[in-house]
Amino acid sequence: MKLFKYRAHNQLTLSSLINNYSWYGNPSSFNDPFDYSLLTNSFLRERFLKSHNVFCLSEENDNLLLWSHYADCHKGYCVEYTDYSDDEINVLKSKAIFPQDQPNNKLTLIRNALKVEYLSSIQIEKYISQFPKNDSELIDQWKTVKTTDKEMAFLDEIRRSFLIKHELWSYESERRIMVEYKNMLSPPGKITAIYFGMKMSSLDKRTIAQIALDKFKGNCSLFTMYRSDTKYKLEFRDFKPELDFVGLDIKL
Repeated sequence: MKLFKYRAHNQLTLSSLINNYSWYGNPSSFNDPFDYSLLTNSFLRERFLKSHNVFCLSEENDNLLLWSHYADCHKGYCVEYTDYSDDEINVLKSKAIFPQDQPNNKLTLIRNALKVEYLSSIQIEKYISQFPKNDSELIDQWKTVKTTDKEMAFLDEIRRSFLIKHELWSYESERRIMVEYKNMLSPPGKITAIYFGMKMSSLDKRTIAQIALDKFKGNCSLFTMYRSDTKYKLEFRDFKPELDFVGLDIKL
């Protein structure tokens, strides 16, 4: 399994690459104002909005809009994460990188990344209509679900709201890992490839290429995106210093 993270090239993303950690953002900073805000009850919305942080990934590495929106208009890069094997996870647990007492299906891994559900406006409005709009309605509804042993089903439906977005966003093919903290020293998978944006500078490419060479010891492939001459799509080729270091009197 592989998932992809689009990034701008800056000091924060360089630090996360060098130190191999993942930054989980709070939904309040997301570019969709309805993200994590479908619940109209202020208590529920604030309770989960403040306590949840999210690592967003995509199933695609050649998405034109994602390169434009999240990789600094093609001047950034895209990281490819490949899932760990169970044996590799056990080794990471032995090094205390992952909690030893947590089952693998509960770890912050790309295999456990949840798929975002894209719905129409009508479908979303129907979904949110089932939830209480004020505190008194919330109390009444909670009493009802408790007496009918449906607490978990009710909470699961609330959690589902964190994975629902309007169908206008479906181009993102998004998956999410959700936690209650921000910095994770445990990456969600092995970094097995880095794709340079088609407008990334030669100097920035060299910086990332040197980091990849030093840190991943040949286990991370490098590619460069380019615009296809025959199709309306982005494609990628192998990274080549003689092509990618144009204007630099240096080699990797």
